[in-house]
Amino acid sequence: MSDYFTPAHVWQPPGVSKIDALKKDKAKLRAFYVSLAPEQRALLPFSWKIWARPNQLPPPDGIIPHALGWKYWALLAGRGFGKTRTAAEYVRYRVENGLSKRIALIAPTYRDVIKTMLRGESGLLSIFPPSSPIQPRFVRNDSVVYFERGSKVVAEAHLYTGEEPERLRGPQHDFAWFDELAAYRYLEDVWLLFVPGHRLGSNPQAIFTTTPKTSLLKINLLENERTVVTFGTSRENAANLAPGTLDTLASIYEDTDLGEQELNGKLRLDDSGALFKFRWVADNRIKGTVKENPSQTVVVTPDGKTMPMAKVVVAVDPSGSSKDSACECGIIVAGLGLDSNVYILKDLSKRASPDEWARIAIEASAKYGATLVYEANFGGELVRTIVRKVCQDMGKSPKLKDVHAQKDKAQRAMPISALVQKGRVKFVNEFPKLEKQLTTWTPDAPVSPDRLDAFVWACHDLLMGQSARGVVNF
Repeated sequence: MSDYFTPAHVWQPPGVSKIDALKKDKAKLRAFYVSLAPEQRALLPFSWKIWARPNQLPPPDGIIPHALGWKYWALLAGRGFGKTRTAAEYVRYRVENGLSKRIALIAPTYRDVIKTMLRGESGLLSIFPPSSPIQPRFVRNDSVVYFERGSKVVAEAHLYTGEEPERLRGPQHDFAWFDELAAYRYLEDVWLLFVPGHRLGSNPQAIFTTTPKTSLLKINLLENERTVVTFGTSRENAANLAPGTLDTLASIYEDTDLGEQELNGKLRLDDSGALFKFRWVADNRIKGTVKENPSQTVVVTPDGKTMPMAKVVVAVDPSGSSKDSACECGIIVAGLGLDSNVYILKDLSKRASPDEWARIAIEASAKYGATLVYEANFGGELVRTIVRKVCQDMGKSPKLKDVHAQKDKAQRAMPISALVQKGRVKFVNEFPKLEKQLTTWTPDAPVSPDRLDAFVWACHDLLMGQSARGVVNF
């Protein structure tokens, strides 16, 4: 199994640019240049179809089986591939052809938007020929680029950053260009707030230009059924890079995981700093059906083999709010098999109010005959009160167990990480969101890993958490 992401839809046409093909035959190149009128020669630097390699031109709509064609085009490419020029030219194409009226330009910081997306050598303000009837005009005070035909504004591009996701709450767009989104400080919030407003026009689209990093797996972009991915290497654009550039980059990155990312545009399925590796999860995945029963839950594999659970827990990492900006409430159902291994049975995590997540957890406890294990640090006595009140309201009386965190999340996860690596934790079928968080969350991340934390509490209770009083400190 590959350690790298494989998309469902790939746009990877081979070949070089028309100009690079001509450069191989100096006579043909000279004949081509001589055939151009003076005004055509002046426009040559702005004629993108001549300079673009096939994989820098947009995918055809028919590349995916959907009536409207593709919606998202993700360029996962190494340094020097030409990502900025590719995206800027596609924005220009859409503006010149009246396909977009209201555009979002988003980069990690405001300085990045201006320095790279607008004023860079390949930025939007540099690629419109002086003779073009449409010209871009940047008004810094408005944070807007106005595309004007004479005195008439035909389109607007509004500037946003990965540092201020709230500015995306409310505005609507028919197109967007995300640059280096893997480096956004608040990537998940940006995505969460952008998507609802991406609804203008008959077929809103977006282009994403980024060095591939595992943080991209935290959002549902690459797995979207209407996403097309183009991978690109630094070597493809060698003709347009300064002499020695590739040799310098190769001397630094070659034969390393970082080199696969920075030079070859490959996206690892786990972060080098993550405590859990994708391969560990994949190697311990089993296909099967979970037969829930309050008396004894059993996992049944396709070949008819069974694994009864000696104990089942529903582990909860509480959240205090159901607001969009709040973390999800981690709710993981896991069992201890008669073989002494942990089996992950269900991920019920969601963004929910305290009353709602308590009901979900209590219902699961009743269905599986499970102990409800919940972290009491967050909210303390309030969490206990909510759980017990909802139990009373529902007429349920599951076994309850509070756990108290005395170490930080990373320290709590480390021993469980070792157990996963040793094959002591089995994943019954797939848990995409949980697995993403396990393999992409790093201890320095600003976002709390809700699912991961509930997963850790479940595994710890089943394999390590013994207490006569029913209270575990970990």
